[in-house]
Amino acid sequence: MAIYEQRLQKDLTRIRGELSLIGDRVETAIQNALKALFTQDEKLANLTILGDMGINRLCLNLDRLCHNCIIRHQPPAGHLRVISSVMRMADELERIGDYAATISRAALHMQRQPAGILKRDLETMAQNADTMLKQALSAFATEDAQLARKTMQMADVVGQQLTDAFSDLEKTEEEHPDPVRFILDIFAICYMLERVSDRAKNICEETLFMVAGECKPEKIFTILFIDQENSIKSQMAEAIAQRFYPTQAIFRSAGLRAGIVSESMVSFMRYQGCPMENVHAKALETLSLAEGNQIIVSLEGAVRSYPLTLPFHTAFLDWTVGETPAEDAEPQLKREKYESLYREISLQIRGLMEILRGEEVA
Repeated sequence: MAIYEQRLQKDLTRIRGELSLIGDRVETAIQNALKALFTQDEKLANLTILGDMGINRLCLNLDRLCHNCIIRHQPPAGHLRVISSVMRMADELERIGDYAATISRAALHMQRQPAGILKRDLETMAQNADTMLKQALSAFATEDAQLARKTMQMADVVGQQLTDAFSDLEKTEEEHPDPVRFILDIFAICYMLERVSDRAKNICEETLFMVAGECKPEKIFTILFIDQENSIKSQMAEAIAQRFYPTQAIFRSAGLRAGIVSESMVSFMRYQGCPMENVHAKALETLSLAEGNQIIVSLEGAVRSYPLTLPFHTAFLDWTVGETPAEDAEPQLKREKYESLYREISLQIRGLMEILRGEEVA
């Protein structure tokens, strides 16, 4: 092996070793924070908070090592990919260290230990988040792409557990009100655990980039259009979105109640080139609003006016569009109203997709 390659390999080995050290420190910090939470160990909580400073120093030192390696060796593409992945992973680990400190601070301020269903929710989320972090770090150390992919799938589970925990927190509060500070601390801890799982997923994505050159996939949003009966406006919105952006998102529609789909609207949409076969109205109560990249768009009234329990990561929009024509209206008037609706909804959808995908969206 040439001297240049030996020196490069030596620096890369050191860089990977430093990242492994940071990973060990961060994993220990999370475990200590959770132990302090469930045992009310104030000494351990305080040491975890102070220990975050050491993790930050290690991350800064690793950043310098990576930049110096690039300047010194100008590494080829394969090695450069490793270095860039390490730098991004160090950022993820530094954030997880911050979360451990936040959990420890919340544990210090809690007036009592969480009990009952809240304790169960926290323990379940903590176990899954900790497992994800361990597996993510192991996947990187062993360059195990299969383990990385398997670990990434757990993120959705933890996300749903966050929504469930918030729901349980609301129920518990109705039955046995607690001080506001206690509720806020539980909320913060749940959110920090969910963020740990998200960061672990990011580490897995960097592992896949380093090992197989796989770039992080774009988020696929699920967009739900709603109105009162799912008979005209929301059906039009779903059909327009499916026609122009079939691969950009997952589109659905529903109504507060299931009405009767307008045949004149279906005929108009088919004339516009939107295939609408076997269309039927759907009621909101028949849909499952799972945790994920969810967007809910109301075309009649405010989303808040609908009886929905919105998952934590849901965004919602209220669109003002034109009026629907009466079924017994004159054909020409009916067509003009449908054309107006079609234009307004199309523009709103276009604007939303540009926000999500950029102005170059197809």
